[in-house]
Amino acid sequence: MQWLGDHRGWNAVVESAWLPALAWLLALSLVAWLAAGAFWAWQGTPPVIALPRHDTDPREVAAKIARHAGSGASTPAPAAPQAAAPSFTLVGLATGFGNERGFALFEMADGQRHTVLAGENMADGWTLIGIRPDRVMLERDGRAVELPLAKAPGPDTPGPAPSRP
Repeated sequence: MQWLGDHRGWNAVVESAWLPALAWLLALSLVAWLAAGAFWAWQGTPPVIALPRHDTDPREVAAKIARHAGSGASTPAPAAPQAAAPSFTLVGLATGFGNERGFALFEMADGQRHTVLAGENMADGWTLIGIRPDRVMLERDGRAVELPLAKAPGPDTPGPAPSRP
């Protein structure tokens, strides 16, 4: 049992046998960790093509609707008989955006489109006092008028004639 008494020799044998294996194990673990990090960085989440973005400004939404609607003339709807009919047509509306006010999109007789927020006054004295899903309520000089949303031309209804220069 001479070899048990010689601790220095035994430690030298244990250290010399396990030290290279331990060093290789640590080196391989480090390389595997670095390779996994590089792999996941390369395989990262693909970029999102379109994020849901909601417009909260009613004027911006109205401008986008006006751009998409074009400048074609629409068929004017008859006004309610309570007061004189306004000289414009209701061509679009939005009842509201959460806590924000809704808006109405009007087409004037000359073909220009104007956006009016709920509660605002128009240039010709009309005030937009209410917005419903299919009509708006306007007021001028203490008289109220309901203006329905203009009907879009159907497939059998001819659209406006193209203008020629």
